Amino acid sequence: MDKLLSLARKNGEQAEIFTVTQTRTPVEFENNKLKNIKTQETQSSAVRLINPEGRQGFCSTTTTEEPEKLLDKARETSQFGREFQANLPSTTPEPLENMYDKDILDLSMTKMMEMGEEIVDTIKSKNTDALAHAAVEKVKTKIAIKNSLGLDTQYEKTSFSVSGGAMLLVGTSFLSIHQQKKLPRYFSDLTAMKEELLQDLHFGVKEKDVSSGKYKVIFAPEAMSEFLRPILASINGKSVEKGVSPFKNKTGEQLFDARFNLTDMPHRPFSPGMCPVDDEGVITQETPLIKNGTIANFPVDLLTAKSLGLKPTGHGIRGGATSLPSPGFHTCVLTPGDKPINDMIKDLDRAIIIKDLMGAWAGNPYSGEVNGNISLGYIVGNGKILGRIKDCMVSINTFEALKHQLINFSQETKWIGNFLFPYAMLDNVDITAK
Repeated sequence: MDKLLSLARKNGEQAEIFTVTQTRTPVEFENNKLKNIKTQETQSSAVRLINPEGRQGFCSTTTTEEPEKLLDKARETSQFGREFQANLPSTTPEPLENMYDKDILDLSMTKMMEMGEEIVDTIKSKNTDALAHAAVEKVKTKIAIKNSLGLDTQYEKTSFSVSGGAMLLVGTSFLSIHQQKKLPRYFSDLTAMKEELLQDLHFGVKEKDVSSGKYKVIFAPEAMSEFLRPILASINGKSVEKGVSPFKNKTGEQLFDARFNLTDMPHRPFSPGMCPVDDEGVITQETPLIKNGTIANFPVDLLTAKSLGLKPTGHGIRGGATSLPSPGFHTCVLTPGDKPINDMIKDLDRAIIIKDLMGAWAGNPYSGEVNGNISLGYIVGNGKILGRIKDCMVSINTFEALKHQLINFSQETKWIGNFLFPYAMLDNVDITAK
């Protein structure tokens, strides 16, 4: 691949090679039984080229093709590619610790099977009719980025995940529950996950009727991604560049409650999205996105930064080696509050807890509207969870809710993918019952 970079330089081109090498070992259980154990090894590479006319070309491969052929393919696509006036990065980053855990790689198949069985057995001990599933997976990933301006960097990271859940017919409706924990370091204590699954099974079989109206609502961390989707979409530099974001030209404006703080922390130790550079080789750094309710920064990649006249923030993210970079997030942390979730619930006379939404992704996120069916939610009465609600829909405008309706964030937080979320309690939320 070094030959490819040399050939590009001789032709007055910038070139970049992005390579992902990954080893995945999942142990999967389905319908209460062991379903699959396997190890998969993959390697894929992408070549991005900026031709002398300043246009971007791209190709990817999972084979060891000749450098000349890859370069020719990238050149062909550059005739129709987007203008690329920015320079590729050349600064080598400092290495980061706490991304790699050898204990994950040394973990035996036997231990992984035992952990999966522990989840399944826990579910079955509560309800023998439940169809339980579980997965335990260890992953080793190596990212290597080279370009014609001299950048030559690589890093390795590990990931370990345990997930589990169940499906159960309750009356005329299906109860579906799921929990997952994923970190770059090994963990063996599944107590919290099992307790939450048992709680969902306990209250999930107790169906309760509710009437339409305005309620105090607690969005659990599992539902926060849907609730915050309008904000995450609007703050993305790509939507700002396209002119569809309502936050354009509002940097520094107080748009939300001062307790709302969202920060991207790619150097946070043992966080799921930890990385020294983004997928373009730009050095990453802690980036406040929303600070005290004020728009602080837009995450941008090289192209978007150039278009908006901003400095690159190190947020060029690829969906894999087969895709071009686009603005995204690494490790987003929403600052928690100071009140435990159990105390928040104890104070409630009549409220709804939402753990999972279905269909809330539909519609225009830039309006702030979130409308979705509550696929897993509970009714609270006199400070206690009473049971599961069904056939209900929530309607809320996230922009308005985080400005006027926020009561509190919980003290507890939970990783949901690459996001660390607390519970969020809001007032006067519309719930529609069937």
